[in-house]
Amino acid sequence: VPVIGISANLDQMLNMQAVEKLGAGICLRPADARGAKMSTAMRKLLDTPSYAETARRTATIISGYDFKQRFSNVVGEILR
Repeated sequence: VPVIGISANLDQMLNMQAVEKLGAGICLRPADARGAKMSTAMRKLLDTPSYAETARRTATIISGYDFKQRFSNVVGEILR
């Protein structure tokens, strides 16, 4: 499902920038998460089929990931 992410801190912003780059969502700052900017973002997600298509494609790809193993590998690399 495509998302509108309301990014209040840096890690949220970085994650949502990646989602935007993929084309699976839109990032808004908290101050923009109301009124016309929120309405425009919602309408864009609903009216642009590629957002849902990209979200579905991405979900299919990551559903095969072994996140526990990937995390363990990253931590192992850091600790070397």
